[in-house]
Amino acid sequence: MPPRFKELYKPNPTGKDVRQRRLLREAQLRRLQREQLFMGKRLRFRTPQESETESEFEFTPSDTTNIIRGLKSAKHEERMEALKNLSAKLEQPSENLRGFVLDGACIELLVGFLAGTDSEEKLQSLWCLTNITGFEGRLAEQVLPATPYLVSLLDSHDMELKDQAAWTLGNLASEGPNIREHLYANGVLKPLVELAGTEDRTLLQTVCFALSNMARKPSTYFDQMFDMGLPQVIAKQMQRFRGDVDCVRELAWVCAYLAAASSEQQVDVILETGAVDVILESALMAVDQDGSAAQTSGLLIPAIRTLGNIAAGTDSQTRTLVSKPGFIRLLVRCIESTSSRAVEKESLWVLSSITACCKTDVDAVVNAGVVPDLVRIIEKQNFDLKKEAAYSLLNIAIVGQRIGDLPNEQLVKEFVEFVRSADEELVRMGVQFLSLLFEQLPGELGVEMLRKVEGGVDALETLIAVTEDDDIRATVSALIDQYYGDRSSRLPSLALRATILSRTDSFHSTSLLRSDPTKTPVIKTPDEVKSYPATIKVYTRTGDKGTSSLFTGERRTKDDAVFESLGTTDELSSTIGLAIAFIEETPANQLVAQLETIQCLLQDVGSNVATPLNSKSQIKIKRTRFDPDGYHCKKLEEWIDEMSVGLPVHRSFILPSGGRAAAALHVARTVCRRAERTLVPLKDDIDKETMMFVNRLSDYLFVAARWVAMKQGVTEKIYVHQQGRVTEFDK
Repeated sequence: MPPRFKELYKPNPTGKDVRQRRLLREAQLRRLQREQLFMGKRLRFRTPQESETESEFEFTPSDTTNIIRGLKSAKHEERMEALKNLSAKLEQPSENLRGFVLDGACIELLVGFLAGTDSEEKLQSLWCLTNITGFEGRLAEQVLPATPYLVSLLDSHDMELKDQAAWTLGNLASEGPNIREHLYANGVLKPLVELAGTEDRTLLQTVCFALSNMARKPSTYFDQMFDMGLPQVIAKQMQRFRGDVDCVRELAWVCAYLAAASSEQQVDVILETGAVDVILESALMAVDQDGSAAQTSGLLIPAIRTLGNIAAGTDSQTRTLVSKPGFIRLLVRCIESTSSRAVEKESLWVLSSITACCKTDVDAVVNAGVVPDLVRIIEKQNFDLKKEAAYSLLNIAIVGQRIGDLPNEQLVKEFVEFVRSADEELVRMGVQFLSLLFEQLPGELGVEMLRKVEGGVDALETLIAVTEDDDIRATVSALIDQYYGDRSSRLPSLALRATILSRTDSFHSTSLLRSDPTKTPVIKTPDEVKSYPATIKVYTRTGDKGTSSLFTGERRTKDDAVFESLGTTDELSSTIGLAIAFIEETPANQLVAQLETIQCLLQDVGSNVATPLNSKSQIKIKRTRFDPDGYHCKKLEEWIDEMSVGLPVHRSFILPSGGRAAAALHVARTVCRRAERTLVPLKDDIDKETMMFVNRLSDYLFVAARWVAMKQGVTEKIYVHQQGRVTEFDK
């Protein structure tokens, strides 16, 4: 039997155990610090000198009892010890400790200290509350009853209490709009804006952290931040702490959030304050000093986001930004640097906004030497960075009218890969680039470049077979015509319909883009580029070599089992269409709606067959999933049961008969049986519900044929043996 009080005993840690625990804790600390850039929350960790040698993460029921006893103790020393112990364990709370917080007793005790008079106990209690708010929402929400005390502490004469209260409020503000509105209703905004003017660099950084989270939209109070003069306060502090990287970084975060959610007039206010000039100057110093990636990206990310949010504004605001000395140089330096992938991606986003503005800006970017780095990214980076670089390259070609200045022979291969991609936006960009080559390069130069790419035209042929976008299909059809020498086929201007570049979507949850920009996020095109009607030709020449494409893009020979099944399914739908033509003019015409629904479902069956389950495109497999809940099969059974009511009972074989409409349905039934047989070799590559549906459909067509005959008053023929004897089913 285990000792009754085993949970009270802890093994004495060996030197190796202590070292392993320290390494674990340090790794966790580094990970959390990296995440601070994006998570919007911060934890407060003890210094190594304050750490215990034994595990500070364990928390047993007896620990709960001991902490509660300590927090309620009449002795100051015991209360402090309990608070320090609790704050340490809250750095990485166990499930038991989370339960202690969630049941409410923990928060009630901590709030009690905030209402007291002992400043040491208040500070330790705030440490605990800060770390509770640093984790998931259900824990953070437990701290809301402490809000009035936290707000009142912002007016405290104790600098540490102000700092820690602002820290806790900043964590709470990151939880979402409802909690931010709760904080606003409790009066948090005014004291935070006032504290933003502090001369204390530590307090300034914490207050800016809280304000940047409060500045997130949606909110009802955002305009009041401008009415209170927050942009002017931030600009003044930028000047005061110029050269202090840590302070400028936090001030830049506030600017980034303000610029992300503001109106055109509010962005103008931010520009007028001069804060952007200090941010730009500090960012340039960071890249020129070539510090560590962590230090550099810590400042550059909020700096570039601020600049990017302004660049995504009006053309006038973009021009103001581009005209600032060093702005283009900063972007080029950040893009050419490979030390921080996050900085590179943010800078590419800003560049796409700049190149979408006007030819003058495009020329400035190209003259700064950014094109080779964009080509490098297109050739060697992952698809997310490739996409960002492609936005700018297309803008350089279209807005800057500089398609001829790009290394197109290098790029064409990469944009063909875009065409093969499962990403619809990449596909559109690939098609658009090829259209530019065909239309704007002299003679047949664009076509010749595509000919040199192995499988280049095959990629277009596959795309036209699988795309559901009419614009893309029309453009690709014209590209294929021109590839084969039909220059009379004009290219529709896909660019005029594209809404890519200068995007207003975000990279991740803390991307700070304008939610309602006045600049239209479109690719701008030269005046001479015309828009032609999208004419889709019946012939594509894609199957001239005896192959065709599955929905996944895979090409197979036309005698493949998949195409045999697809052809038979198409034949079945056509046969049902013929039956509908006969039924429409009969008393059984109410059946037409069901049959037309079945024809649509057969299209879905074909999509499922054309997307083998063993293919790599999980997105397309999900899109073509057939009848996962069995609804359509059950519906057929309901229709069968409804038609069976009142049908003549026959114990003999019924011959295909009953009039033209009924006979046509019998033909459809036999084709349906053949379609079912073609599915058998594919049973491992299709959804099981597909075979079930086709099997049930043949039963439906048999009963429907009999029902139509009955409605028309036509007698069905039955099988008669040669000797004149009726063959019965039950013999």
